[in-house]
Amino acid sequence: MKSKILIHTALTACALTFLTGVSQADHHEPEMLKGKIQQFYANMAQGDFDAAFDFVSTGTSGYLPNGLLVSIPNDAVKAMVIQGAKADRAAGEISQLYPKHIDVKMLGTDHAVATYYVEGKATEGDETKHVLNRASLVIGKDGDAWKIVHWHVSKLEREDDGE
Repeated sequence: MKSKILIHTALTACALTFLTGVSQADHHEPEMLKGKIQQFYANMAQGDFDAAFDFVSTGTSGYLPNGLLVSIPNDAVKAMVIQGAKADRAAGEISQLYPKHIDVKMLGTDHAVATYYVEGKATEGDETKHVLNRASLVIGKDGDAWKIVHWHVSKLEREDDGE
């Protein structure tokens, strides 16, 4: 009877590991990916768009807070996006945005989903405004490197408290 219970327990553990994709080797991945997300935003805040976009996969797409779908189908378009970001910064558009409360869930051993808030300030010309967004990323392995393969950012509207 004990051997049947042990076999059943072992098979259940194997099935759960297979279904969730969680193995002992995966436990460090969420923390490492949180660090990569934080570094992405730090690079963006510093204007180092080349370093930031090294974390973005060619072939990615996603939604910006204004609802616009952006697609980066190839390296040429990725280079244009980077040049556009550099031009915007040179024209005075500066964003100091930082991720908060990052939660990373592994999907197998080669994909993850990250959800978090983005808060900070964005300056355009003489106007600086507070930014509060929520974001989600799908991150996948591209060879040995982790890259953003899809994203969605949406504005969080503050409810008027009636005052």
